[in-house]
Amino acid sequence: MPRPRKCCYIAQPPAVAGMRPVGGDSVAPEAVTLRYDEYEAIRLIDHQGLTQAAAAERMGISRPTCTRLYDRARRTLAAALVEGRPLRIEGGKVCHSERWYRCPHCRRIHTGTPRCPACRRNEDSEILGQPNTTYNPVNTVIMEKIALPTRNGAVDDHFGHCECYTIFTLDADRRIAGRRRLRL
Repeated sequence: MPRPRKCCYIAQPPAVAGMRPVGGDSVAPEAVTLRYDEYEAIRLIDHQGLTQAAAAERMGISRPTCTRLYDRARRTLAAALVEGRPLRIEGGKVCHSERWYRCPHCRRIHTGTPRCPACRRNEDSEILGQPNTTYNPVNTVIMEKIALPTRNGAVDDHFGHCECYTIFTLDADRRIAGRRRLRL
């Protein structure tokens, strides 16, 4: 069983919830999702110019984890730019110290008071997150695959010398969602 993921600290929310390309086809392609922890890695390393070790320390994670987040974030941003896909910023296992709000007028995300610092409106801002909250990516389907050696429809004792393998797909509740036989 893998070790549980640590909560990644982010100092400030992104200013916007996402971006979309200007021009292009009238049919919008499927959006790519940049998680909050990936956004924070990009913000600290590329925008503030910190080293990966310094960024990892600020985020409360290991340097290799920060490197993986940074690489995944760059691939996500590259897909959005090269393929002309919309970008959403949401989800991930993160912690923060203040409430997050979204202004209903300008849609900017901010911390502190419900009053938007960008447009200075006193309208009721939507509360996006409480301090120390875990955000799960939207539309994430957790699937797991298990391969078992089989012979005549039963589990075989010899993994390397079997007739075929049966590949079971498990859903998030670890129930069998599908099965496929692979003959050798």
